[in-house]
Amino acid sequence: MLRRLLATIAAVAVPAALLAILPAQSAMAATKTMTGTIQGADGLAVNFMLGFDVHRADGSKIDLDGDGTGYSKKVYGNTSLNVTGAPKSSSTVTTWSLTMPSDAANVWIEVYPNRPVGVTPYQPPQTKYGPSMRRALPPTSRGVALRLPVKCGYAGGVTGGIKGRVTKAGHVVTPVRTRAWSTAPDSATNTRILGWNMGVQYATSSLYQGYYSYVVPNLAGGQGYVVWVTVGTTTIRKKITAVNACRGTVVNFAF
Repeated sequence: MLRRLLATIAAVAVPAALLAILPAQSAMAATKTMTGTIQGADGLAVNFMLGFDVHRADGSKIDLDGDGTGYSKKVYGNTSLNVTGAPKSSSTVTTWSLTMPSDAANVWIEVYPNRPVGVTPYQPPQTKYGPSMRRALPPTSRGVALRLPVKCGYAGGVTGGIKGRVTKAGHVVTPVRTRAWSTAPDSATNTRILGWNMGVQYATSSLYQGYYSYVVPNLAGGQGYVVWVTVGTTTIRKKITAVNACRGTVVNFAF
């Protein structure tokens, strides 16, 4: 019926009243939707930012925000909550959804603890929770559980860290970038917290003592990681079998 109506419209002039009842092209386009939940591992509502990277089957990224940079889509929630979280209530956000074009093939998610804006004194976003991730999930997944690991020092704390010394031609150097991602398997129904984080220069971190060049803190423990360290334009990757809760694992790099 709709195809015959469109053919008629193409052949004759159509009154504006009839045009008004036709569905917009964007509304007719097929889409896919992913849904899930978000909270701390301790069950509290958290101040969060979700970074979604949506890819087509050929690996190209789909820009949903329309800015052409960064993540495909960023979603914020509970932006006024303290960094230590709060009991879930009718005024807190603990669910999320993402609508994508029909050619979306997989979705990567990075989950960040956030801090309330304009609150003094300054509250570091990772005061109580570390970040987490989900890897290459189907875009039609339902009930995807996003959880932030609780840091050691708090009840139920499970995070550890990776630290190391970086040398180039035998001299200690400071990497321009360090990152670590969990190598644990993932699936749409997985409830395990997969850790990830970016490193900081040792000189700016009081989290570990020693003479290390970098530290990647607040990683969910009990799983393996791949660590990327970049010096200049060169990146070296190393895998480690496990990061243990409340401990630092040493991974050194030589360029």
